[in-house]
Amino acid sequence: MDRRTFLKGTAAALAIPAFPPGLQAASIRRSRSAPLFDAFEGSTICRVVALGGAGTRIVTGQIRQLFDADRIIAIDTNAFALSEAIADDKILLSPHADSIFTKGNPAVASALAWQAREQISSALTGAHLVFIVAGMGGGTGSGAGPVVARIAKGVIGEGAYVVAVVTTPYASEKLPRYLVAESGMRELQRSADVLVEIRNGKLYDRWYRKDQDNWLPDFFSYTSRAFGETYATLAGSILRPGLVGIDFEDVRTVLSCGASASVGWANAERGSWGDDTARLVTQAACRHPLLGEDRLRNALGVQVSIAMNSSIQSLRHYKEVMQEVRRVTSDAAHLIASTEIIDTSPEGLAVRIVAVE
Repeated sequence: MDRRTFLKGTAAALAIPAFPPGLQAASIRRSRSAPLFDAFEGSTICRVVALGGAGTRIVTGQIRQLFDADRIIAIDTNAFALSEAIADDKILLSPHADSIFTKGNPAVASALAWQAREQISSALTGAHLVFIVAGMGGGTGSGAGPVVARIAKGVIGEGAYVVAVVTTPYASEKLPRYLVAESGMRELQRSADVLVEIRNGKLYDRWYRKDQDNWLPDFFSYTSRAFGETYATLAGSILRPGLVGIDFEDVRTVLSCGASASVGWANAERGSWGDDTARLVTQAACRHPLLGEDRLRNALGVQVSIAMNSSIQSLRHYKEVMQEVRRVTSDAAHLIASTEIIDTSPEGLAVRIVAVE
């Protein structure tokens, strides 16, 4: 069974939200010794590392978005959580067969990850692009994340290009967790090529509505989407055919413009399409709370991903999106764009932007 058939057949069981990780998908967890499909010779090989409880939950919530990833690797210190993860490879960071917890101590997770470096290196060997997904503030993500990044960068030749996508604590969480998160992010920024920060506080401010019931699983699925949009912009534009295509070197050139990146996105459904929709959707993506026009103005590299339904695709819409992005960005910024057709989606137009500083 190839990967696309597998994920299409399990879409119902993977309905978002999926919280806690694996509860809805336990019967279809993936544990295989070989990739679910073979990449074409010379094509970009992309792998996703779900690190710790937060990373596993985020990746599980976006599993359908990752159908073109070569492998998904789950790494955790919690044996039960790891057993429920949906992944091609599962690595338990423990010297024993039973579960071990870091108790919020990054040093413990860092040491365990280093002990498991041969397993991690084996799982990542051959990758050109590696996404590390983790939550900052606890033990596993903050401690093991930098170690995994260093291993990924040294597994083939000059190593894989590493994009770390991390969530940060909420404003209501205590100072020690903030300090652990900041320390982990500093180390991860030194180890990875680019760090994408998903600020939970910013997402909460946008998502929360006082006059509505706000379900925790719904918010977690919204947090997961931030990673999904980042992956679709950076990896999807390389791995998926499009009208305007880009390759791995294009993406690496943009990401090499800085050490940190932000993502913003917006979309319009086909039924709400109007003459000015392309411009308005692009404005909304530029003003997304995780991005913002100020960051775009300061960005040294910008990648735009445009997805359109085949019934509305036109040169005018593409031009309007790019004009709006250029209006906000610096003339000196390195700007690239890709497009794809999304007939299977209810979205008539989706605009995703990654800005690198």
